[in-house]
Amino acid sequence: MNSLSRVARAPALARALRSLTVSAACRDQQSARDDGHESTTHFGFKTVPKDMKESLVRGVFSSVASSYDVMNDAMSMGVHRLWKDHFIRKMAPQPGAKLLDVAGGTGDITQRFLEYQDR
Repeated sequence: MNSLSRVARAPALARALRSLTVSAACRDQQSARDDGHESTTHFGFKTVPKDMKESLVRGVFSSVASSYDVMNDAMSMGVHRLWKDHFIRKMAPQPGAKLLDVAGGTGDITQRFLEYQDR
């Protein structure tokens, strides 16, 4: 299978995975309600105590943080850097503009935003 056909299939795969994730989450929530236990939640394919989920999520992000951009490079063949540059050029932030970067990975869009403003 060539790269183009894999890319063309990506949206369909993403929709299918999203659907499975939502279905599993709904099933887990319904199961917890049926059992009378609302102290569990889903984490991947596991049911975990709610008070553990935050530390589990933090652990996942901590474990991939150092290689996040390398993984993006590998998965997108470097295209993610091009679209981020394009995004900032289209945004054309003026001096004094503010940006709220929510869950921005390594903050590289914020860095580009600040560098653009310094020009």
